[in-house]
Amino acid sequence: MGDHLHTGMPDRIEPSPGDARSDEELMAAYVAGDAGAFRMLFDRYAAVIYRLARRRVGSDDEARDVVQQTLLHMHRARNASEATRACGRGCSRLR
Repeated sequence: MGDHLHTGMPDRIEPSPGDARSDEELMAAYVAGDAGAFRMLFDRYAAVIYRLARRRVGSDDEARDVVQQTLLHMHRARNASEATRACGRGCSRLR
């Protein structure tokens, strides 16, 4: 059975069928006020961040905290133009 039974996170991240925008485009849309764009980024990367964190910290709760802190940092840095570009580069490396 998959990880989602224990962590609440899906086993795999599938791109949403209706949105082919790049990570940079999604972050730019979020900066422009499209809250759904941030949700798309969350859907793409939360499970990946969780799995990486889980391997490093060894605890489900701590790994969830890492996901939350990472995405909160992304949200707080959203207005910095370099953050938008860095998000796209960083997120692409996670795939």
